[in-house]
Amino acid sequence: IMSPPSARIASAAQNLRDLGAIRDDGSVASLGRIAVFMPTTIQLTKLVVVAWALGIPADGIVIAAALSTQDVFKLAASANCRVPEDFPQHLAHNYVARTRYDAGQFSEPIMYRNLYMDYLSVNK
Repeated sequence: IMSPPSARIASAAQNLRDLGAIRDDGSVASLGRIAVFMPTTIQLTKLVVVAWALGIPADGIVIAAALSTQDVFKLAASANCRVPEDFPQHLAHNYVARTRYDAGQFSEPIMYRNLYMDYLSVNK
């Protein structure tokens, strides 16, 4: 087995330092210790940890989970239209559906959180 190039190792270590998972001296920080047990990327782990620190852990978990999967909205693409002339209407519908949930923030994470909250409020 060949080890990765040293430049890639240095870049990965710098990324972990920038995110707060390891300290400048190379020791593992609290975020790094938590990340070991999280089934997600270091970036999404940090999202969950920061949300927990702010007192909104459920929001952080929902957003991290949503960002870990495919887009829940139908992709606006001309290939998804029966006839090419339908694409502008298809694109407009996709935009309206997304803006309904993003609270005017143009933010996919907020959109996913609000979509989930709407899902929870639906009578089952």
